[in-house]
Amino acid sequence: EMATKRGTRLCVDHNHMYDPVVVRARAIVESGDLGDILWVESYYGFNLGSNPDSRYMLPGGEKHWTFGLPGGLYQNLASHPLSLALDLLGKPTKINAHARYGRVLPHAPTDELRIVMETPRACGMAVVSLAASPRSQFVNIYGTKMTICVDVLNKWIIAQETVKGLPKPISRALMHLR
Repeated sequence: EMATKRGTRLCVDHNHMYDPVVVRARAIVESGDLGDILWVESYYGFNLGSNPDSRYMLPGGEKHWTFGLPGGLYQNLASHPLSLALDLLGKPTKINAHARYGRVLPHAPTDELRIVMETPRACGMAVVSLAASPRSQFVNIYGTKMTICVDVLNKWIIAQETVKGLPKPISRALMHLR
């Protein structure tokens, strides 16, 4: 309402949706080469404690505006892995969440969040970790024909597909060479 009132454009910043590596992964899914999606893992993690000068770690960090959001700091960060997972999964029919304390953020009861989603076509999980090291952001998409691992930070995709018609050890070796 405020954006309309002020004549300002407002949008959600799902900044990785059009990242070239994510666009390539989506093209693999849309081509049918992956088969049907079975499971999606979307992960966004870094160790907030590794930077003691972070505004969240300094004295008074608990007063940062993000902790005032209804979902706290997660509300500011969870949109990144969630947008990628939901783009592939569709609208969830069932959601479960689990939070835990990884002993990094001194003024918060949790610093890791896992959201498990079920849709009519597949299941998946979006994870935000403020305790993980090293920093990592990836999406793994498991299909009936292949699995693709998308490293969003390093900008690469690994497609893993069993080569049929060969002995299993040779097929496995060729899978990694491809």
